Amino acid sequence: MKIIEINNADNLSQEISELAKAWTATAEFWSLDSCQNTMRASPKFFSAVAKDRGQSIGWYLATVNGDDCELLFIYSHQNSRGQGVGKALLRDLVSRVKSSDAISAIVLEVRQSNTRAIDLYEKAGFSKIMVRPHYYSNGENAFVYKLNIENP
Repeated sequence: MKIIEINNADNLSQEISELAKAWTATAEFWSLDSCQNTMRASPKFFSAVAKDRGQSIGWYLATVNGDDCELLFIYSHQNSRGQGVGKALLRDLVSRVKSSDAISAIVLEVRQSNTRAIDLYEKAGFSKIMVRPHYYSNGENAFVYKLNIENP
């Protein structure tokens, strides 16, 4: 598996075209346009795609707001879940954030029912700092997690 940084919203569709087809087939994920608009509107963002044998199998998008980095999502293709894609992408984000001395934490929201993601974040050192009751449209709670970053 290879992780490739995406630093331009205009390159997004060519890098993740197969993933975009997979996630837009469900109503669970952002539209490609929303992702590109978020990247264009953000003064600083982090994004990378995981590729295996030339196929895009996962990616993440995070924006920087002040001294916090907000992980908006990590997405793995359903055929690649449970194979370390999310872990590799999260490790890549943490590494990139640590090399940026102006960022002191990574924060994220996750559905209470997304136990695989929660396990990933907790194993990576994230701590639950808040619950947002009935946050999602179906009434599900959101957990807010934070990882403090110690820069060299």
